[in-house]
Amino acid sequence: MPLEHETKADFFDSLYHSAAVVGLNTSAMIEAGIVGRRVLAPLVPEFADSQGRTLHFRYLAEVGGGLLQLADSLEGHLDQLAGALAAGPDDGGASRGFVEAFVRPHGLDVPAAHVFADAIERLAARGTTRRAPGLVRATVDRCLRRALEPARARAAEAARQKARRRRRRRRRRQGAGRAALAQTRL
Repeated sequence: MPLEHETKADFFDSLYHSAAVVGLNTSAMIEAGIVGRRVLAPLVPEFADSQGRTLHFRYLAEVGGGLLQLADSLEGHLDQLAGALAAGPDDGGASRGFVEAFVRPHGLDVPAAHVFADAIERLAARGTTRRAPGLVRATVDRCLRRALEPARARAAEAARQKARRRRRRRRRRQGAGRAALAQTRL
């Protein structure tokens, strides 16, 4: 996903001004659905692991009637693409069910930030220390590690700088002590 303002704008424009978006398995598919574009995905054997064998790809294909228009062959995909181009941009009808069910399940008019903050507050109020099982726990742990990595790196750098300052002070004291000892010997 693009990070800079200009590349974000280019990315949005490329989705918004398209008749359809083609992908194998990418978050850009969800972004295309949000702006109401048809999303086509050819099912090819080379990508069977990252398509049919991942849980989230099934969500893209099934939730809310499905976001993806799947094709089992390149010929079928080309037919779908030709149909999408002939029809022109969609008004969002093809993707609306998915967006309502998967992206904004509390309603398109409900601010997602409020829903998210409320969910965090409810979890905090529970005060539970139960551990999440298996895959969920690993996913949560990985997300937390990624989110906390910048703070960990800053703390590690601060600790290194503090240790350097301590070593410098120690060397200065030792140097001053040696100089004083040398003066007393004269």
